[in-house]
Amino acid sequence: MEILLNELNQIKNELTDLFQKAETYRKSKDIENGKEVLAAYKACAIKLRKTLLDNGFGNTIYFSEFTNVFVTDILQSIEPIINPNRIRLLKEQIAEDISYLNNGIGYVEECMETGLPINRNLSVQTNLSGVDYEKIIRDIYTYGTFMSGTRDSYKGLGEVALRDILLNNLNLIYNTLIGTGETFNKGGRADIILKNMNKINVFIAECKMWDGPQYSVTEALDQLLDNYVTEHDRKISLIIFNDEVQIETATDGIEKHVIPHLQSKNLSPARVIEKFSEENYVYYYQIEHPLDSSQIVELTVILININ
Repeated sequence: MEILLNELNQIKNELTDLFQKAETYRKSKDIENGKEVLAAYKACAIKLRKTLLDNGFGNTIYFSEFTNVFVTDILQSIEPIINPNRIRLLKEQIAEDISYLNNGIGYVEECMETGLPINRNLSVQTNLSGVDYEKIIRDIYTYGTFMSGTRDSYKGLGEVALRDILLNNLNLIYNTLIGTGETFNKGGRADIILKNMNKINVFIAECKMWDGPQYSVTEALDQLLDNYVTEHDRKISLIIFNDEVQIETATDGIEKHVIPHLQSKNLSPARVIEKFSEENYVYYYQIEHPLDSSQIVELTVILININ
């Protein structure tokens, strides 16, 4: 990502140089040199678009201005350069590009700082594949590890604020999903629902602050499984924020209460420890669907420690 950042900054410097030249040639009414700036701008814009597409940005929110518009469309009202006013229009277009690019570069720098992926294109039609579900869980886990690393920033925030921070970041990195909070589904309002572009649920998560295993595990699982999961939902998660107790207390509560509680609900739970073997504080289970025992639900409990 650092190489990409250097490339973007280099292009920004080229645009800044072209902006200054355009202003100079506009003032001096130098049409011939204005034409050269236009040619250089075309080459620079094409290079920028190619750089973004080659790095998989697709329709990433901060760069859609460059990846979705062709240079010829941008220049319809500018070329040919026949008078100083056309050079002024070119200068204004370059200034607009620099502004957009500054925002995009800031986004890339933020992703480098937090460890977030810039963009994750998921191939979601109706249901979330097992691989894409793993991507989402790993991205939540990754962001959780950086929350742990800057925990002072999150202390004192409640469940809703922490949920919103997580949801906003999911919306940033998944351009083929729609993430909403406090969304009505079945019999209640789920904390996080990710939908595909057809507005069909593909992922549901419940968020809880740690307040003992009864509230944060058993009651939370009942809420998730009984109130939110319909017969169409297969990929779910319970996300627990721990800002109160020693980590061992929370992990012990999860390990001792999840399986027995799921067994009490006759869901035939099985924990698959190989699934997220490299991620600490991630617990992955396969259970029978509470509404259709012939179907399997993937359930992941994620513990994010900010105490």
